[in-house]
Amino acid sequence: MNVQQFGAYLKSLREAKGLTLTQLGDRIGYSNPYLSQIETGKKKNMPSPELLEKLVEPLDVEYADLMAAAGYRKLADTHKYRQAFQDLLDILGIDLDGIVQALPVIPRTALKRLEQEYRPFFGDDFEITPDSLQALLQQDPPKVEIYKLIGQLESMAGQFRTIGADAKKTDTQTLEHLYDIGKSLQYIDGLQYNGHLLTDQDRQRILGMLKLLFPQYEEQAND
Repeated sequence: MNVQQFGAYLKSLREAKGLTLTQLGDRIGYSNPYLSQIETGKKKNMPSPELLEKLVEPLDVEYADLMAAAGYRKLADTHKYRQAFQDLLDILGIDLDGIVQALPVIPRTALKRLEQEYRPFFGDDFEITPDSLQALLQQDPPKVEIYKLIGQLESMAGQFRTIGADAKKTDTQTLEHLYDIGKSLQYIDGLQYNGHLLTDQDRQRILGMLKLLFPQYEEQAND
């Protein structure tokens, strides 16, 4: 979209919510004349991401959609990845603090294998530590592989918690499926979220989110 088209788009969103320019301006802290210039395309540049974020609630629109329409496609994609991944973590009941606490449960040999797998993406000296995970998540945009890694760590930690003291004796081949989140969802029975057993429909929803997060892996599977 150019600035005129984007202005018309914003106007249609505002009118659909039954808001005047003055009402919208009062809610987001911008003047009527300023917003009018945006809607009529008199502003030479697109609104800033900060202004677009303020428009999300009153216009009832997705932030990523506004960002993409304004031409901030890289930022929009980053936001979509973050949101989709957070939705996935919420469904599974996974949080980064929990993963950090779970790291000691996973044998070092298993972590080393993951480190080797992800070094092409994160660097030859990559090691799985709380600090390295935090740093990778704070990158802008974060590499999509960090999301896959976190899911794998959670799956592995869950398995090793179940295995308990005999974790190191587990047949390596038995753990192969833990290196693919989608396969883990098929093989691991009894996945729960906040005490509720996940249904087949819940698992399909999770797989749908994974397809959004990792489209490149879907393409490889189709090839």
